[in-house]
Amino acid sequence: MANANAPLGLSSSQSETVTRLALMMKGVAAVVLLLGAANLVLGVATLLSGSPSGLLAIIEGLVTCLLGLIMLSSSADVRFMAQSKFASIHLGNAFQDLTMYYKVQFFLALFLIAVAVIRLFLG
Repeated sequence: MANANAPLGLSSSQSETVTRLALMMKGVAAVVLLLGAANLVLGVATLLSGSPSGLLAIIEGLVTCLLGLIMLSSSADVRFMAQSKFASIHLGNAFQDLTMYYKVQFFLALFLIAVAVIRLFLG
């Protein structure tokens, strides 16, 4: 049976690829965080103008910011793998973060579908 905490190493080309992946993930996280912040600001402005639809934009902005933070966390785990010898547990952490990212996306999609159906029937 393999030791789960045994150090794993990456070749130089693998390390370079993982470093680029971490950088791209960080860029995606920044864009998602900016999009979430924009949704929050516009949602508050819409809510203050008297429209209750701003509440939906605020919720969407909060969830989008959460997605950005999860992607940022996953990026840090991936970057750690490239910078040092890592135990397989750190690889598992990166996959857990990405799994959480996709779960949140899935539930956000379900929420938005429910809102669309409600709006369809209520006008």
